[in-house]
Amino acid sequence: MSFYIDTTGNIREIDSDLVSSWISVGNPKADGLILLPNRPSDIHQWNGEEWILPIEPVPTSVTARQIRLWLVTHGISLSSVDAAIANIQDETTRQIVSVEWEYAPYVDRSHPMLIPLAFALGMSESAVDEAFREAANL
Repeated sequence: MSFYIDTTGNIREIDSDLVSSWISVGNPKADGLILLPNRPSDIHQWNGEEWILPIEPVPTSVTARQIRLWLVTHGISLSSVDAAIANIQDETTRQIVSVEWEYAPYVDRSHPMLIPLAFALGMSESAVDEAFREAANL
């Protein structure tokens, strides 16, 4: 079985010998079929030019345990998180973020202090997205 794209852009899995027989007898079913390269795995998707792995969506939240495990396994100490929180200038904001870090059961990707803390830890916004994807699997 091979993957073909037809004139409408639909991808179809068809036996290559069948397509060859259609071509040899002039069957119009073969018209416009283009053989695609071998699909590397069942999860790869055709993007119009090549087979790609789909990008996993960023979870909206992960558990406090998951994000802490991710940080430790990626060489970011929990004490460096505490230090980043301690460096927040506004006392009320610092206390709120400290309470969130210490007691919230989840870390929300949309929390307004997440990106500033991540930057303080040397992480980009895309690195935070990847951290959430990976942490969700811990």
